Amino acid sequence: DADVSGRDETRLPLYPRPPGSAPGGARRFVVDETKPGAFSSRAATPSSRRAATSGGVGLGGLDGRDDSYVLGPDHRHTALGLPAKLPATQAHYLVDFGHVALGGAYRKRFRVQNLGFEHAVFAFDKASLHSGGFDVFPEQMPKLAGAPFHAYVDCDVIFDTNKGVVTGGEVCLDVPLTIKGAPRVVLRLTAVVDTPRVAASSDALDFGDVKVGHRLTKYVQLHNDGHVPCAWSVVKPARRVGTGNEKGEPEPFRFAPSRGVLQPGERVNVKAHFAPLSESGDEPFARQHAIRVEHNPELRFVSCRGAGRLADVRCDHPGGAGPLEMGVIVPTPEGGEGADAADAADVDAAADPPAPSPPRSAEREVWLVN
Repeated sequence: DADVSGRDETRLPLYPRPPGSAPGGARRFVVDETKPGAFSSRAATPSSRRAATSGGVGLGGLDGRDDSYVLGPDHRHTALGLPAKLPATQAHYLVDFGHVALGGAYRKRFRVQNLGFEHAVFAFDKASLHSGGFDVFPEQMPKLAGAPFHAYVDCDVIFDTNKGVVTGGEVCLDVPLTIKGAPRVVLRLTAVVDTPRVAASSDALDFGDVKVGHRLTKYVQLHNDGHVPCAWSVVKPARRVGTGNEKGEPEPFRFAPSRGVLQPGERVNVKAHFAPLSESGDEPFARQHAIRVEHNPELRFVSCRGAGRLADVRCDHPGGAGPLEMGVIVPTPEGGEGADAADAADVDAAADPPAPSPPRSAEREVWLVN
């Protein structure tokens, strides 16, 4: 960072040497005491050296020796009143996980390749990775050969949102990749952690009165209004005494489909069936079904209510209340039909008028009223 050719360059170097540390012929920089932290580009003189030394800087010797190696470059930088220098960085790379669901583990794969001529030894900063819930595999990075082989290794970055350090919202983490004998590479890991959820079009379904043995169907629409896929399922309620289903009969309410996966913005219509197999009595059937979403501790409930009714049919006849009177009939003996046919033939042959016979059947009219 110093010109030793004897030329007087007007362009200032990026990181000037302390007073007295530059070889002869190069321009020296001294501290201007009137402005703390400011530098002057005038050539150093013995008086200016004494002023710089008396100001308390004293980084270089007054005898022209270059002893700046005693203090490292970072120490020289801070001693001159400038902020500490950051490590040299040759490149920045981005690994974006996008929107992820809280409670899941996600993986991104990328390739690290040595494009130089020398062997490369590198390593990730594990402390930085673990502080954000990330991890990298393989744990020990191999030495990569340079030209002409240009060796490479495939790395997997795992983002586990189950770790306690991960909370909802945006995640942005810069992880340094240190390379032996070369400037570092910074890997930026970003993600947006979101909780999966679904919205239901209705939280209560009233089926009214349904005849026993029949089925009534209604619909509930589920909508994924989040940014991550969600796996949902309908949880059957536990059987309890006093719900009208103590005999072990099938559950009167049923959802189809009862589970599925919704992508962001997707909707699905779920059928809710009510098929009572017995009369509910005075109290209708009432159930509360829970819709559970994976990785979401909150439950959504859909209340179902309906009554099972038997067919109430009444029999009325012209006689009014009481039994139905059918009158007196004569029973038909065995083989009576053949004897009657023979008698009818004889009567026709004799051409005598038929004698009246007692009735052998009776008919009445009745009404069935619902």
